[in-house]
Amino acid sequence: MAVIDRHRVARLIELSAAERTLKGPERLLREDDVAQLVRAAFDDAAEKARVDFMARVSRAPSSGWPWSAVQVSSARGGGGLIGTPKPLLDLPPPAVLLLMGQVDSPEVDPTHRVPDRTSPEGAAWEPLFKALETWDTVTLKKWMHASGWAQPGTGAPKTDLPASPTSPPPASPPTSSGPPAPSAPPDLLAEPTPWTTERVALVAGAAVVVTGAVVYSAVSLARARDTERLSARLRAQEENGS
Repeated sequence: MAVIDRHRVARLIELSAAERTLKGPERLLREDDVAQLVRAAFDDAAEKARVDFMARVSRAPSSGWPWSAVQVSSARGGGGLIGTPKPLLDLPPPAVLLLMGQVDSPEVDPTHRVPDRTSPEGAAWEPLFKALETWDTVTLKKWMHASGWAQPGTGAPKTDLPASPTSPPPASPPTSSGPPAPSAPPDLLAEPTPWTTERVALVAGAAVVVTGAVVYSAVSLARARDTERLSARLRAQEENGS
């Protein structure tokens, strides 16, 4: 069985749409929502998914973190006529790689399980996997139900899915395979600190350093304090206005 957390998919749809429209103070105040989603998905992802995610997100400017993890980008596709520009294709947010690479375990909500893509039963679920890869949010929403994933038009999803194998989640995040971080203190990478609103900035070029317990945000501590001060100013304005 494969694990695709539909709650996280729904959250990613929401935040990816917000990334396109939010500006200024509103965008700044939603950064923690983005970072928390990425942290949770990263913690539950297999090592290959983590490495692939880091490779994608490291291409974006570090100043765009954490929004770059949920940002839909465009790239030139193939198939264009000779002498004409190739069509632009939307690339799914990098965080999709984490959501498609979640590790199964006995603790996983069974309503998030779907047949493996390569299994005989998985052929009928190919549209769901394809929708994730192409970020077809309209199709994704058709597969979502309150009690689990279900093929559109087939009614309620099955709830008697097989139990998960007892495979432990990956114990360590990618280090040598992920983006390099020569400036990161070794002791901090070995013993990650708890996730807090004052996110630690460890940036090496365009790389964002990630560990299994913490996503080290490219947003600096000073920027986190700015967010708190901004929130205080907004509250003060509301109180004065009332």
